[in-house]
Amino acid sequence: MKPNLVIGLGNPLMGDEGIGWHILDRLAADPRLPQDTELLWGSTDLLACAGQVEGRRRIILVDAMLDPSHAGSVAVYSDRDGFPPLDDRQEHAHQLSVIQALRLLQACSPGLRTVPVTLIAIAIDAARVTMELSPALSAEMPRMLDRILRELGVE
Repeated sequence: MKPNLVIGLGNPLMGDEGIGWHILDRLAADPRLPQDTELLWGSTDLLACAGQVEGRRRIILVDAMLDPSHAGSVAVYSDRDGFPPLDDRQEHAHQLSVIQALRLLQACSPGLRTVPVTLIAIAIDAARVTMELSPALSAEMPRMLDRILRELGVE
């Protein structure tokens, strides 16, 4: 079985929307990251990660979720508990939500259906053209990292 996989999603050119990239950058330098964990930058296309997800012990997806009233908060969703309907509406013919992309990967790759998947959704208030995180998300970065590391079994 392959190591755990943390996939960061989002566009780092759009500020807080690129939180997945910022999280991976910090995790890569964190000595607490378990040795049996790989990090993968998925950009804005989870489907492009199809070749790297097969046979994993566990997959953690890190992505932004628009929620202006709770910017910086962390929500954890597990496929074992059933993902909530996080915007399952199809708004564009060429764009899938992270949940829709995951379901498509699972449909095309039956072995992926048995791999536990967790979505770490970081609430953001907006996406802006900048490579910097907002002060609100920057201040919450240690707490976000701790939460992801707890999901990986680090106390």
